[in-house]
Amino acid sequence: REAGGRSPVSASNVATPARGGRSKDAAGAGGTDKARGPASALEDLMRRKGVDEAWCALEEMQQQGVTTDKYTVSRMLMKTVGDGRAKLNPPRVYRAIALVERFIEMQPRDVDEVLF
Repeated sequence: REAGGRSPVSASNVATPARGGRSKDAAGAGGTDKARGPASALEDLMRRKGVDEAWCALEEMQQQGVTTDKYTVSRMLMKTVGDGRAKLNPPRVYRAIALVERFIEMQPRDVDEVLF
């Protein structure tokens, strides 16, 4: 421990979305980290059925006024425009951008310049 009773910062104890903002010490008894599931139902859908299905689900969620988390939306956008293995599909990219813009309008407090 450092002066002041704080643990030194390392990659294993920095809060991240996947860790739920918890340090390794808070993960569970004895510091063991249980396997975590997806951060949201939208992320689970993206993993199971692909990013296009996730965009459809996000669009439906937005029409119903349901909010989602910015981390999943950011991952969806990265998968849509950042996949260098495939040629960019402009209609797909523009649709994703339009849905992200709607996300920003609906959830302005969740907007982060690093994620979007």
